[in-house]
Amino acid sequence: MLGEPIMANPKIISRRRFTCLSSTLVRMEYAPDGNFEQRRSLVAYPTQRPVAFAKVEEAADGSIRLDTGKMSILASRQEEAFDRNNLEVRWSDGKLMQLWRPDDRDYQNLGGTLRSLDRYSGPAAKLDGVHTATMESPDVTGTAWPAWLYCEVDPLYVDLHPAAPANFNQRDWLSTAAGPRNDGAFQERTFNWYKVCRQFCPGVLSHSGYFFLNDSNSAVLDADDFPVERRRAGYQDWYFFAYAKDFKRALRDFRLLSGPAPLVPRKSLGIMFSRWPAFSEAEIKGMAHDFSAAGYPFSTLIMDMEWHKEGWGHWEFNPELIPDPAGFFRLCRKHGLDVVFNDHPLDVRDD
Repeated sequence: MLGEPIMANPKIISRRRFTCLSSTLVRMEYAPDGNFEQRRSLVAYPTQRPVAFAKVEEAADGSIRLDTGKMSILASRQEEAFDRNNLEVRWSDGKLMQLWRPDDRDYQNLGGTLRSLDRYSGPAAKLDGVHTATMESPDVTGTAWPAWLYCEVDPLYVDLHPAAPANFNQRDWLSTAAGPRNDGAFQERTFNWYKVCRQFCPGVLSHSGYFFLNDSNSAVLDADDFPVERRRAGYQDWYFFAYAKDFKRALRDFRLLSGPAPLVPRKSLGIMFSRWPAFSEAEIKGMAHDFSAAGYPFSTLIMDMEWHKEGWGHWEFNPELIPDPAGFFRLCRKHGLDVVFNDHPLDVRDD
């Protein structure tokens, strides 16, 4: 039998911490070193304001039950990482009691957003449903790609095998991008690896009445509010939504976790134009004139990868395309264009 409530919120039990954010949203963490993550993440962005659990009970065997009023969490073996043998979440859909344990798969997820529209119209990019929701992190870390991204054809430069080098972006891809532009084969060669989108990735809403969010690998914000890697081996940072049939409640909980989405600037409702290969200054001038002459609201120019002098992780313009950066910005301002630059920050490590 479970006994009386034992401790105040949040619940830190040995190497685990449970935080109630609402009656239908709970954070569950496991810290191998006993030090819990206090920094905000890019997923869980606002400062969290926990609420008290409705009931916390402990059994003689050391297991603990936490009740939010809408769901209950039963956890045992408090020194160990979460797995399906020591963690269980229960909630009601109004008729039946529902149950989730780690590694359960959700076949009724309604789907999330596409990772990329690149090659969407290609023969290998026809969406045919929603990928089964699992416990995978939504982030691409190293070579561990989420299962809903897969390649139907052999990619030219990217090996999705777990043993593939983590720096695949710096292999033959860059030498290809530096080759002759618009040579007839450029686009097919360069975008071959984008033929990965066959299903929608999992989203927050599901007919199963729950959503599991693995935030273990997302970037966190340092003291200067700058995103940095966690680099915490074995750390588990999970969020569990148990909303049953109340989809509006699920969306409110997600907003509580990730913060409200601000209204977009009015200018962003105009045409945002991008392509790969990059534009030359002369092409931009002609394109801005053509859009204006046709009466189209061209508002934002997006410079993709080839504006860089070399590589993807710096801020030097390719002088063959943009010989006069100051003049380039004057040209864009003259035509009322905002400019967005695609840049991949270099991964500088101390080790």
